[in-house]
Amino acid sequence: MKIMVIDDDSTFLFIFRKQIEKLEDINIVNESRNGLEAINYLKNNLNNTGALPDLIALDLNMPVMDGWDFLNEFGKVCEKDSFDAPVCILSSTINQADFDRANSYESVKTFFSKPITSEQLKTMKKISEMY
Repeated sequence: MKIMVIDDDSTFLFIFRKQIEKLEDINIVNESRNGLEAINYLKNNLNNTGALPDLIALDLNMPVMDGWDFLNEFGKVCEKDSFDAPVCILSSTINQADFDRANSYESVKTFFSKPITSEQLKTMKKISEMY
């Protein structure tokens, strides 16, 4: 599985990388610090399927372009360019409104609270295999 992780927290990214190293068949194809970096990466690689993720792990609270804005732009990229990947929200929020809002996006398949566990990573892999 090729995963794109979008998060501005360097500590989270370090731990996430270490967890991924322990699992087979999961590789990070891109780390973006905000939604804009991620959208630009996707647009620049639409013709390079080897660089495209099978799953996107997305934080909600980031500078420049947050997770919500990313989801809106991602929807436009999917419509225009026939690319789609399941999105898993990875957030520390406990706000029910955020859970409800996330579920309103067709691309969002699940919502995990940080910190992420190995079991949740295995679930992400199963999700990527379903779509």
